Formats: sequence, structure tokens, C-alpha cells
Amino acid sequence: MSKRLKVINGQSADIKPVKTTLEQVWGGDGTSRYGTLDESEYTNKIKTLNKVDLYREAIKNGLMPSENRSQLEKKLIKAFVEHKRKYVAMPAPIQPKQISEQARRILAEGKS
Repeated sequence: MSKRLKVINGQSADIKPVKTTLEQVWGGDGTSRYGTLDESEYTNKIKTLNKVDLYREAIKNGLMPSENRSQLEKKLIKAFVEHKRKYVAMPAPIQPKQISEQARRILAEGKS
């Protein structure tokens, strides 16, 4: 019986992302800093914040708040995306298995 696999970016969906931070090693999922790893959810959150709360969010995340609201929102989203990338890093590509010499000859015939 064949096993049905979901494929994402040419790799099996069963592959777990590589742990790239100490928080992940200790069992964290990356949501403690921003409350989510969903970009649209975080974007909606910062769009609804007033200016004082937006400044507070920037300071909490190590950013220097600016007077321009749209620039500050862009900075926050950029910092969020960079944070998110740490938690969704995919493992290195799967290395192909060694094939027999006979199989190599058969495959080489197709190159001609």
C-alpha cells in the first residue's frame, strides 16, 4: 500500500523544521515575542494600535520609534518577518540515494 505524502516545495511535509534558536530547543514555538507567527494577524494587530501602543510595541521589540506611522508599521512588520524566518527554517535538501552503475549507464543513454 503506498503512503500518500503532502509535498511542499518539493519536500515531504512530514519533515520537521530545523531548530535554529535556543528557544526552540527549550520547546518554544516563537509566539512569545509577537503573540503569533501569522503575518496577516500581526499586521492587523499593529494597524489597530493607537500611536502610543505602536511606539510601545516598537520599543518592546528593540526598534527605535519614528514619528511617521507608516514607516513604523513597515519596520515592525519587517522585524516580525525576520523573527518568523528563524522559526520556520527548513532543513537542508534531501540528498539523493546512491544508484547502481547499471542505472547510471541507463540514465546516461538519455543524455545523448
